[in-house]
Amino acid sequence: MRVNKIVDKYRLLAVALFSLVILFADFSYEAKCSDGTVNVWLTLQLREYETDMPIANTSISLVVSTVWGNLQAGPYFTDEHGNATILLGEYPDKTSKSPPRITRITLVGNYTIIEVNNVFIEDAEYTAEYISGTVDYRNLRIAILQEKIDNNIFLQVDCRVLRSKIINISDSDPVTGDQSIIYVNPSAKVISEEVGEKEFYESQYLVPLDYYIYITTVDSEKYSYPPLKILIDENVSFINWMYYAASFYTGNELESLEREINWFKSAGLSLIHEVGEYGSLKNLANRSLNFYQKREYSAALNGMKLFARRVADLREWLSNQRNLALLSAFGVSFFAYGTASILSNFIFEEVAENKKRLLTKILLFILLMLLFSYTNPSSKIACAILIE
Repeated sequence: MRVNKIVDKYRLLAVALFSLVILFADFSYEAKCSDGTVNVWLTLQLREYETDMPIANTSISLVVSTVWGNLQAGPYFTDEHGNATILLGEYPDKTSKSPPRITRITLVGNYTIIEVNNVFIEDAEYTAEYISGTVDYRNLRIAILQEKIDNNIFLQVDCRVLRSKIINISDSDPVTGDQSIIYVNPSAKVISEEVGEKEFYESQYLVPLDYYIYITTVDSEKYSYPPLKILIDENVSFINWMYYAASFYTGNELESLEREINWFKSAGLSLIHEVGEYGSLKNLANRSLNFYQKREYSAALNGMKLFARRVADLREWLSNQRNLALLSAFGVSFFAYGTASILSNFIFEEVAENKKRLLTKILLFILLMLLFSYTNPSSKIACAILIE
């Protein structure tokens, strides 16, 4: 009886050992697969961009576009070395000419992706949002290195990130008031439900620390503002892009008007009203820019809209002056031609003197045109337009 108990104990021990072997076999790195199939693994390295230090115990998930379709990897926590190995599944053994590509990365924590598989994120197309401590990168098309060993295919992803902070950026059009017309790269736009005047004209972005970001417009043809490059450090909490864009816009408009007015003045045309309007426009622009500096967006935008209308009116007035100058010049030309004809006919009345009459007419016409071009502003302007 005692012998049977001992045998039963050894039998139970053997069963337990066998179960452990099966369990370890199921979770073994070299998972077995059926004939004609392969195990697809994703191996991930998550490191800090500047120091190459591992980012440990961080949840990350990816969507990979492969020959087997879109495969979901994770969410999975990185180990102490910043690594994660994820079995994506068992699939038929087949290949494709196109490499697998990452289409989506979701990362928990205040991190901004800088580089994936030697591709800088600012050089790739993507959309990114930051919601409740999670960064979601979508619409990616970054190729993945692929290696096959026996019946296992390994998709290798090397992801470099930087610690980040949330900052405010005024991102509406400073002239029209259109919302969110900028693209901040690299960054993730913070999704918030707060609504107010500042929230209407400003947005929050998660941006990498100690790294340059680039701010451009989403439509360079519609919004022709130059790109802005800024280094983000601990002291940066707000970027007044609307002030920067408004300064560029008003500077360009005023410089163009000044050139136009000086061009008319050089032709001898008196522009007392136009010069006064130009001075008023400068004052209006400065007041609007001052409001933008103080983040008083409604007052600034009203001033900028008024500035844009008055600039358009002044430019139209100056354009009309050009057209009137051309019409006046044509009128002067006809007058000079008529005067030259009358004087030549008066001097040479005989029919036999037609040649002399013609030469005199031409000479008088040229002399009169030269006289008017020096004394009449409209003729000066017309000559300048023709030369241009």
